[in-house]
Amino acid sequence: MGQMIAFAEGIAGLLKDAGVRATVDVRQAVPPCVLVVPVARLEADILCGGWSATFTIVCLASGMGDLTDARVLEELLDQVVEHVPAITTVEPSAYQLPTTQEPKPALLCTFTAVVTPQEE
Repeated sequence: MGQMIAFAEGIAGLLKDAGVRATVDVRQAVPPCVLVVPVARLEADILCGGWSATFTIVCLASGMGDLTDARVLEELLDQVVEHVPAITTVEPSAYQLPTTQEPKPALLCTFTAVVTPQEE
């Protein structure tokens, strides 16, 4: 099952290659940026013998939620959807980073992938 972090790093790598500031390490998230959360919500998938893993990608703006931040979030979302077409939900939110005192404007994007047990 040790594929979740590697999978998240791969998504962040795709975004970085496209010129998006992206990371999987919340301590390195400096808005505006995209944080690919490396821990997914898991559900057993009996039919495929693995797990359905729901990943979260957080688009973060740097301000307090004004119209400028809304535009930044929209631009980040466009980049994410272009490079991660499996996005199924997008929800506005505020996201607390450990490096800031106030939560940052955010869009929480989710998608589901199948994670299978690693072969021995």
